[in-house]
Amino acid sequence: MSWLRDALDAIQLKPRFLFGIFLLGLLLLVLPAAITNVLGVTELRGQIRPWVGIATLAAFAFWSVQLWPRLSGWCQRRQARRAVLKSLDSLSAEESLILAYCLSRNRLTVLLATASREWNTATGLCEKGLLRRASVGHSILAVPFTVPDFVWTELWLRLHEFLPNEDQAMQHLESRFARLDRVVEGEAMPTWHSMI
Repeated sequence: MSWLRDALDAIQLKPRFLFGIFLLGLLLLVLPAAITNVLGVTELRGQIRPWVGIATLAAFAFWSVQLWPRLSGWCQRRQARRAVLKSLDSLSAEESLILAYCLSRNRLTVLLATASREWNTATGLCEKGLLRRASVGHSILAVPFTVPDFVWTELWLRLHEFLPNEDQAMQHLESRFARLDRVVEGEAMPTWHSMI
């Protein structure tokens, strides 16, 4: 029964080791005789060829089985990211403003007052997956929101959609950014005195 235990241990090897075993077995099976003579494994290959074939097929099968969930998860994450990025095509003006602000100020994270309308907009962006609420650094009065890396990369690729090249349009946008600067820097955040 120890051979069964050894076989079960081999099945549980990491995929890279299983692939290594498969590749080594494949090389032993298909190397030309001239190369095996130089390596000195011609006799060994002749004696153990059937076992190497079985071990190679088994290693390939177990490698494939272990690799499938990883590939499947990778594909699902990729599809989810595509869906998130597709939502960039249907943003409201307020949502575009927050993302344009992050781009213009080169900030991955913005701290928004919970009583501001920008906080509501940022919450909507979180539901679309375009922002994430930071797990630390928030209080009752303000919450930090962070742009995920894959969204940040896409925003930079679409920079012209968020930040116009025309001076007049950019001046109008900068005037709207001024209010966001106050909200982000805390000037527009409510204080305990104003809430009483």
